[in-house]
Amino acid sequence: MSGVRDTAYRAAARVARWRDAPAVHPTGVLCSGTLHVVGRGERFWGEPWLDRHASYPAVVRWSDALGTPGRLPDALGLAVRVEDAGGPDRPLDLLFTSSGAGRLGRHVPLLRPDALTGAYSTLLAYRTGECERVLAAFPMLDPPHTPRPTL
Repeated sequence: MSGVRDTAYRAAARVARWRDAPAVHPTGVLCSGTLHVVGRGERFWGEPWLDRHASYPAVVRWSDALGTPGRLPDALGLAVRVEDAGGPDRPLDLLFTSSGAGRLGRHVPLLRPDALTGAYSTLLAYRTGECERVLAAFPMLDPPHTPRPTL
């Protein structure tokens, strides 16, 4: 497995030198946000931040995965940091990719030209105790004067 990892590392290093920027997620928009969690009722995860209906302040970064030129579609990354979701001084970091919203689509990265036009998912499931779930994120604008980030 280390051969695959080494090859991927060398390829990413070459792309980064060629672009004079990181190989993946080279540009992004950082902003504040709110993570709204809808509690699952009778289906508990065993994690307090997932088991109860709550809202948390968050720092959010949208980024192009490959940095395609102009308005060409790209896979988009969404990184969410919630400072105290795990308890005081215990941040929670979640990583999502632009994807479909349906049962199968949430497992497939989707290229799109606009960061705020569709769903994001973790693509693969998170496991907590006996539960295994794919997490989803849906960007929302607070009307009427929220600026739209551009990547």
